[in-house]
Amino acid sequence: MEVTSTADGGVVEDSGTMAKKTDVLELINQAKSLVESSRKLPLSHCTLVDRESLLKLLEEIRLALPSNVKQASQVLRRRERIINQALAEAHRILVANAEDLEAKAQQHSLVALAEKKAEDILKQAEYQVRLMMVDAEKQITVPQEYTSHMLSRTKHKLGQVISLLLHRKSSKPR
Repeated sequence: MEVTSTADGGVVEDSGTMAKKTDVLELINQAKSLVESSRKLPLSHCTLVDRESLLKLLEEIRLALPSNVKQASQVLRRRERIINQALAEAHRILVANAEDLEAKAQQHSLVALAEKKAEDILKQAEYQVRLMMVDAEKQITVPQEYTSHMLSRTKHKLGQVISLLLHRKSSKPR
């Protein structure tokens, strides 16, 4: 497998030597298997490992690692960007909701103020109507009383005139 690293930390593979890209964890598992399957030296904890095979795997890991690290870094940057966008959107929504609540509170205050004003106007109108009714009653009652008084006086005077006429008629010689 022909693998070379680029200046930007990327990895270029010769597609002719390997059909699929080898993952770092897979390479580490291969290295572990190589060590586990190697012969142990008697009376020690040491193992004889094929130097060429291990070095080849370590080189593949080294070359694959920057690519995976770069991918992880890109994933982290994307994650950070998504989180920042979500936070910005959440902030925008909170500000919009706060403004909406403020507008509704002001509208509620205006409605309450308008209702209070309407109630005051209605009370004032009722008071004015009561005053007008009292005044109208006075205007009706006074002329009625006056008319009644004048009628009584006129009746009384008429009665006097009739009495006088009757008295004159009865005192005239016949």
